[in-house]
Amino acid sequence: ELIQAVKDLGFTQPTTVQLKTIPLAMQGHGAADESARFIDLMVSSQTGSGKTAAFLLPVLHTLLTQMADAEAKEKSDFEQSVADAVAKGEAPPKRAKRKDPTNPRHFAPAAPGALIVCTTREFAQHVAHDAIHLVQHGRGPRVANSAGGRPCPVQSAKLQSRKAVLITQNTNYT
Repeated sequence: ELIQAVKDLGFTQPTTVQLKTIPLAMQGHGAADESARFIDLMVSSQTGSGKTAAFLLPVLHTLLTQMADAEAKEKSDFEQSVADAVAKGEAPPKRAKRKDPTNPRHFAPAAPGALIVCTTREFAQHVAHDAIHLVQHGRGPRVANSAGGRPCPVQSAKLQSRKAVLITQNTNYT
């Protein structure tokens, strides 16, 4: 999905900053130990050099991988329950229907998959715009841009998606 989105955006070759940072950011991807999975990077480069994509692509790749793993586990668990039922001579269970999100029993609080803090509202909008273009080809994470000066209910509704990428401006709450 990400590769197709990058191609559709017209990019054919990674920039220098992307060549240097993406492999470092992906270095611990898939490691079992959480502390070994992620490293901190600080990048300084000219405007237009591809820094936004250099950090968005690894973040989105990680979220897409986590979503695919969760989906595969759910499928595996269902197939196992069908096999167990057949082995016992029982009727196999049916796939669960989509849960009604308005039912309090099915409520799950919003849990953003990533939080990206930007220095200004305009920069947060730029990053959100780029992230939206990168996730446009799939059922991947949703992008929510939260910034001051906009109604809270509207922003809160955007956050109700699980695995959202929350992009916000840096605000000082004291």
